[in-house]
Amino acid sequence: MILEWALIGDIQQSVISHLQLNKLLRGVRLSYPDISFLKDPLSHITRVERRNLLLASSAGFLVTQAKLVPKEISALGITLSEPDQKYFLLFVSGMIIYFLVAFVAFGLSDLYIWRKAYQDYLEELEAAKDSVSEESNIAFVMSGLPSLAWLYNSAGYLSVFRAVLEYLFPLFFGCYMAALGILGWLCS
Repeated sequence: MILEWALIGDIQQSVISHLQLNKLLRGVRLSYPDISFLKDPLSHITRVERRNLLLASSAGFLVTQAKLVPKEISALGITLSEPDQKYFLLFVSGMIIYFLVAFVAFGLSDLYIWRKAYQDYLEELEAAKDSVSEESNIAFVMSGLPSLAWLYNSAGYLSVFRAVLEYLFPLFFGCYMAALGILGWLCS
């Protein structure tokens, strides 16, 4: 009989503490930092300029490295003599430089917007770490949600990788091909 009362007391205590925990957790908000900076960092016009820069740089690569200088552009009815082919190299380099400048002009504003969003994320992450309380930890455990620590730990690295791929690679490739084209024109 005493054992039954003790067991009933434990169950009542458990039910009461669970009810108290639910009441306590109603005021606790589980919040996570905004990771919208992982979305596409380039606007439509910047992406178009990036594409054009990569296409012009690829054409520059074919002209400078594979020596694929056309002798005739039949669609326009143009025949290129040997001296004119050197100017074709200069023309391709000029196109690369134009698209490089356009990409930098549009890309810088997108880069600043992306960097601001990343800075906001870092500040929210610090604020979230500072605001973690025992109640919020209990609420998280009670919610049964999977941990997102892996996402927040790797978001910065993914963001930097994306910035290198979206911004730096086209810039370096474009600069390299423009320089090769101008050097090829000067040396020929």
